[in-house]
Amino acid sequence: MEGITIRETLEEDLPIVRDMWLETTDAGYSLATMKIILRFSNGGSFTAVSTATQEVLGHIACANTNGNSFGGIFVVRKDKRRMGIGGMLTQRRLHFVDSRNFGLYSVLPRIEANKKIGLTVLSNTINIATGTLDHSKCKNLLSGIPRVALTIKPFTEDMAAAIVAYDRSIAGESREEFLLPYLNVPGNLTLFATDGDNAVVGYIVVASVDWKGNYIVNPLYGETSVIQRHLFREAMLSLPEQVVVNAVTADVNADAGQMFAAAGFNVEPIWKLMYTKEEVVIPWNKVASVLNSDLFPM
Repeated sequence: MEGITIRETLEEDLPIVRDMWLETTDAGYSLATMKIILRFSNGGSFTAVSTATQEVLGHIACANTNGNSFGGIFVVRKDKRRMGIGGMLTQRRLHFVDSRNFGLYSVLPRIEANKKIGLTVLSNTINIATGTLDHSKCKNLLSGIPRVALTIKPFTEDMAAAIVAYDRSIAGESREEFLLPYLNVPGNLTLFATDGDNAVVGYIVVASVDWKGNYIVNPLYGETSVIQRHLFREAMLSLPEQVVVNAVTADVNADAGQMFAAAGFNVEPIWKLMYTKEEVVIPWNKVASVLNSDLFPM
């Protein structure tokens, strides 16, 4: 077996990591977002390379936030699997996590394997909602829904502090270091909702996935399911028809699942949220889709 070195990830690794990831998924992030993830992980992203050639063979990541760790992207090149590279990457990440409570989104077939490395606290099932955008279905999302005094506007820099503060009310911590550059990624569509008192009561980011022309809803937060519907409808009608859109939603937010289904999306259980020590409290009724499933639990 060739020699393998595990080192911290470099920005120049990311296009190769993205190509490896594309072989296993239709959803993901733009390269610009991957660069933000790398910076935010702050030493928690690692790459497996050939010791002899420095060829990139695999990648893993996590981030330390609010006293916990969460991760993250994990991929090994298809022709290099079953050679122990995944285990080496996993051990390097666990070393970085140290004694913190660690969580991740485990694909359902790997629940038992992840229990063996200490992820014994099981939380919610996480669904992926995927649909080819149909404006006629999205227009009907408010049918039978009570009217609310709500204003929805595109993101502007003068609203950055208010959106960061609203996000903090959901996450229980400031994610400004990630959120501010993310809101400004070219191609991302960000809308926010305010109530009659001009307070932010929800926001949505529809991020462009630049290698396929697809989109992912990361996140969709709102104080009520009605606000979430208004934001989702407005955002979807702002996109071209027939593009593919993904969202990541917890099974316990049944209203969100019904909303995605009404828009013609297929809602399928993919992951189990797992932790090593304790479950993180999440206001799932306010979370229709998560901010980033590779950095945060919500």
